[in-house]
Amino acid sequence: MRKKISIIFYSFIIIAIAAGCSASATATYHEKLAEGNELMNNMNFSEAIEIYDQIIDEILPGDDYETGRIAITNSLRAEAVNMLQRISVLEEGYNESLHLYSTMDGNVEAQVYRQLLQQLDGTMAQFGELTHLDMYKELADMKSSVEDMINNNVITFYSEQINTAIAEENLAMADQYLDQLNGFHNVLPDYVSEHTVVSLVDQVEELKSRYVFFPEVAVNWNKVILESERGTIETEGIMKTDSGFDLYIFYNDDYALQAGLMNVNPYLIFSDGQTASASSSSVRKYDNKTLQKISFRVNDRTYEDISRINVEIPSVQEDPFNLSFDGIDETNLVTIPGVRSIKALHRPEWVYETDDYDVHIDRFFVEDYKIEITGEIIPHNDVTVNQYSYIHLPKSGEVSRINSHGFWGPNEIELFEGTTRSFELVHNLNSPVTEFHTYIGLAMFEQLGWINLITGEKYTGDGPVNLNDINKDVSSDYEAYYDSRNEKDLINQSGELVDAASVIFRRGAFYSGNDYKFDLMDRFETFETIVHVQHGTHGVDNGSTEIVFKNEEGDILYTLDVEEDHSAYSLELDVSGVRELTITFNQRRGSEGRHNIIFEKPEFQ
Repeated sequence: MRKKISIIFYSFIIIAIAAGCSASATATYHEKLAEGNELMNNMNFSEAIEIYDQIIDEILPGDDYETGRIAITNSLRAEAVNMLQRISVLEEGYNESLHLYSTMDGNVEAQVYRQLLQQLDGTMAQFGELTHLDMYKELADMKSSVEDMINNNVITFYSEQINTAIAEENLAMADQYLDQLNGFHNVLPDYVSEHTVVSLVDQVEELKSRYVFFPEVAVNWNKVILESERGTIETEGIMKTDSGFDLYIFYNDDYALQAGLMNVNPYLIFSDGQTASASSSSVRKYDNKTLQKISFRVNDRTYEDISRINVEIPSVQEDPFNLSFDGIDETNLVTIPGVRSIKALHRPEWVYETDDYDVHIDRFFVEDYKIEITGEIIPHNDVTVNQYSYIHLPKSGEVSRINSHGFWGPNEIELFEGTTRSFELVHNLNSPVTEFHTYIGLAMFEQLGWINLITGEKYTGDGPVNLNDINKDVSSDYEAYYDSRNEKDLINQSGELVDAASVIFRRGAFYSGNDYKFDLMDRFETFETIVHVQHGTHGVDNGSTEIVFKNEEGDILYTLDVEEDHSAYSLELDVSGVRELTITFNQRRGSEGRHNIIFEKPEFQ
């Protein structure tokens, strides 16, 4: 609808001519000029043109000043025509702006805002000196309203959504809204400032720095692959990516310990008969479950192309498990939890004292895949010290070694009484230190300790500690939770599953007198376990094994003979006062080989 327009229009030409010619003009001419002037002032240009035409056609013919007055009237008429055309253009821009504005709602794209703002700015610029018109004022109000929309529907809305995502530590949602807000900044830099975007980016990046593995979003697709007395292995979700698909599998209960050790091999089967095998796989450990993320690199495939997913688990059954892929809802999403990092700088001022030297630790830094330890060695005598250092992470089972023995023997340094020697040990890890790591085992300069990663203090612990969580120099002969070398679960001589939190010492890879050392540091009173022979390596054809337990002085604490007719043996060993426990396997080979020895749920208390 065309809005009523009001203006006081002043024509200085009319006023000047009327004043100069009034003596000779007729009353009718003066009346019509005044009428036309009033119509011009009221923006009734079409009616003013009619008046000027009437003057020229009906009043001025035969007038004494016909020529001059016609010229003046034509000039006024031209001005009215020009204003009529100008107002028509302004009305057209006004109406177009009004139409665009009327289509706006609370959720529009940046391009729509920009189009309307450009329309408003362009139309308002055409008004020139006519900024007092009602149309101009309404356009200015529209622009102010659009700016309020940008502030409320864009800046405020996305800021609130991003802050909510940060508070909930939902990185997927934070990134989604941040990308959208940055899109508005790119299109509307004068309204969505770089400062606004950067300040929110900084907050999101700070949140990301707390994580080793970010939370992820996937399409909910929950299928049980395997269920047994060990627990369940099941898919949690699947997600289409730029390069293919990501499949998320959770290992629950005992399977959480065996994830990454047992061979679980999924592959996609498409409706056209083509298949796709995994291109990469990663494992992340939580407190009581483990996630395996498996990526498939395939081009130009959609969810609709997948017919089913087969999963091979050779240790369980020969044929693959078949998972039908139907009824998936791409809008039904599930969040895959992230894993937070431990990032901390401690100034512990620990001291390890010996007769010949003291080790002072003044800095202990933990960050994702790195642990740094700095301090000083203060010798009391001239002495030679082994520089070998290792870190053991019980949660991941990783052992990091630096300054290990060289070709010519131990990596030693000479220390001299009255001097101080600084050191810095940097352990770069293959697996990250996460929120689920409580402590590490540390060996350096022939000193041993357990360190609390959260507090930076010496760790004493409480409750039973599994043998696999004790500092040790692990070799390939030893494995916890699962026999991955032979693709077998841990089964005893009677054909029964043992507790998953068990360890196996394999045959054939170790020989008579092979030692395994565990650093107890005088922390425990007893060691308890049930000793088995792995199924398939027992019997008369696999000989016998003598297991000897000794302390750091070489004193024998206990000897166990494992014969061909071995049955489950419950062992309870007094380890009070023992700093280093050595377990030696003396084997007598049979015609088929040697025993594989299993310690079921070996725990120190």
